[in-house]
Amino acid sequence: GDVVSGGAGTDTFNLSVAGNAGGAYELQALQLSAIENVLVTNFDLNAADTTIDTSLMTGVEKVGLGASSATGDTIFTGMSAIKNASMANGSADLTLTYAGGTSGTADVQNLTVSAVSAGTFTASGVETIAVTNSNTANSLTNIAGSALTKITVTGDQKFTMTGSSSVAT
Repeated sequence: GDVVSGGAGTDTFNLSVAGNAGGAYELQALQLSAIENVLVTNFDLNAADTTIDTSLMTGVEKVGLGASSATGDTIFTGMSAIKNASMANGSADLTLTYAGGTSGTADVQNLTVSAVSAGTFTASGVETIAVTNSNTANSLTNIAGSALTKITVTGDQKFTMTGSSSVAT
């Protein structure tokens, strides 16, 4: 695997996915330390998911999609604590899968959206997803999670969710 270490300040690791993977693709054994942001630009032509295994990453504070097509669905797995999430410039699905850190009864997942026209955001194990909407009007297809009880939306732009979210009460 590759090893990348950040320096002083806020560091961002940008990963680009393009072409046709021919099916689901998983990136493993990427060791990041002191890299605060991990953003994926996903224009994979194949409709199967791209999975990023974060189990060897330390110091990550935010994960997300920097840009995407409708077939650029991305899953981040192996996270040991709740991370901020972002979806920007696209329409793919983003899923966060936690290996730990979501055992409470009031876990909050922050999600920032900007220039998003579709896509479903999923974070299992958290009770609240707090959406911050900025820059342009944004639309998600759905927001989902296995323990989801509340969705909050703030920001300076119009936000639309076109699907129906199942929020446990």
